[in-house]
Amino acid sequence: MYTVKDGDTLWDIAEKYNTKISVIIKSNNLSDEKIIPGQKLIISNRSS
Repeated sequence: MYTVKDGDTLWDIAEKYNTKISVIIKSNNLSDEKIIPGQKLIISNRSS
């Protein structure tokens, strides 16, 4: 679980956890690439 901080982007988070933006989007059922500070994201390294 990762809590989004001010200034974070999905690209930054994906790089930090060695995963892909598409995996983060799918794991969290996001409709787009918009994230907001305080939002909690499930982080997975699965490439599904």
